[in-house]
Amino acid sequence: PDVRPSTAERHRPVFRGILLPRWREVRLDEVTVFSLRTFREELYGRRFRGRVVKPKTVRNILDWHFRALYRDAREELLEHGIELGDAFGKLRWPRAVRERPDPLTPGERDRILEEYRVRKPFWHPFVYFLFYTGCRPSEVAALRWSDVDLEHGLVAITKSRDGGSESAPKTSKSRREIELLPNVLAVLGSLPGIPGARDTYVFQNPEGRPITTTYWLRKSWFPVLQRLGIRRRKFYATRHTFISWALSEGVHAKELAEYTGTSLAMIEQSYGRCVASQSLAPLRRILRAASPGCHRDGEPEGETGNPAGTFALGRSFRRRNARRISSLQNGPRGNRTPVCDVRGRRPNR
Repeated sequence: PDVRPSTAERHRPVFRGILLPRWREVRLDEVTVFSLRTFREELYGRRFRGRVVKPKTVRNILDWHFRALYRDAREELLEHGIELGDAFGKLRWPRAVRERPDPLTPGERDRILEEYRVRKPFWHPFVYFLFYTGCRPSEVAALRWSDVDLEHGLVAITKSRDGGSESAPKTSKSRREIELLPNVLAVLGSLPGIPGARDTYVFQNPEGRPITTTYWLRKSWFPVLQRLGIRRRKFYATRHTFISWALSEGVHAKELAEYTGTSLAMIEQSYGRCVASQSLAPLRRILRAASPGCHRDGEPEGETGNPAGTFALGRSFRRRNARRISSLQNGPRGNRTPVCDVRGRRPNR
């Protein structure tokens, strides 16, 4: 089957360096759950550059690289009437801990954009578009002027570009049409090349070719973060930053999922902590409107104007007994000695 060049490039070193030395002479019907489990234990014991191989890496080797090779062989044999089972589906894995998104703060985002505007103006529109649309870098790299409607402020996301080749977007939900914010539309309108051929890429490198994001981030993105003293993030953090910023500003999660081409479940699982904590705000407003004697945060007040469950002296009581209260708090007038000493005994008068 057709495989992206970038995907083949990721598969190749694993096939040659790990899978083929171990499985080259093994028959396909001998790939059992037991043999896979044994191989997994071998991988767990390996060290790479002095460090133990991570469980996630082991699972990628088995459940992605090896399984893809085995699946293609199974399909080819099935065409000849030979059916094999799928031992990979019966291999049990511990529950994986999903890596949480690591967005930049709005302040960090603005500093990065200012750095590009001043010192790297050629790349400023590209980074700006990513930060304020939440698109995947591969989607923006594939964007052509034929996908852009400047008159109505719309952009059609219909493909992605990775490793020098184009294909469909990541998922079916990724194919979408988005409305651009006014600031993004202004940045696009300032780009050169709009009157040119509609098939030209919106964002190009200085040589006029499509952007290769994997190379670009090492050349530009990471050095900018280092120069600004900002903790290192993946370039994908532009997407995380937009989503977390939109949620914190009150954008509905379902609408945001459709806008960014992902699922509502993914938004809730990965970005739940970014949702603005205003879910009870409408109820507080209703309570304040219905009952004038409500605390400003929506909590019912007691007779003295304090939140229910607390105790305080009324104003009239304070006025009538100001001298007595002062004496209780500070001792007799003219004598500011404490009411009790450090051992809890009353001092001699």
